[in-house]
Amino acid sequence: MLSAKTDGEIIHIGNSSQEIKILDLLKLVLKIANYQPEINILPAPEGCVARRCPNTSKLYELTGFQAKITLNEALPEMFKWYDNKYKERENNNA
Repeated sequence: MLSAKTDGEIIHIGNSSQEIKILDLLKLVLKIANYQPEINILPAPEGCVARRCPNTSKLYELTGFQAKITLNEALPEMFKWYDNKYKERENNNA
C-alpha cells in the first residue's frame, strides 16, 4: 500500500497457494464464530465464481510480498480483531 509502484493498481491480496470453495469458506468462518445457522444453498447469480484462490503474482511483482500464513491461521485472528472492534463500538455507543 505504501509503494509508489502500486498507485492506481488493482492488486489481489491473500495466499495464492490455497484454493477454497465458497461453501467451505462459509463453514470455516461459522466454525470460528461458533455460530451454526441453517444454510440454504441457492443458485449462484450469473457470473459468480464458485471458488476463491487469489492470483497474487502482481502483488509479488510490484512489492515482493508473499503470504506467510495460511487461511486457517489468518481467519481466527481476523475474526477476533473484528469482534473486538465491534464490541468496542457497542461499548462506546452504550
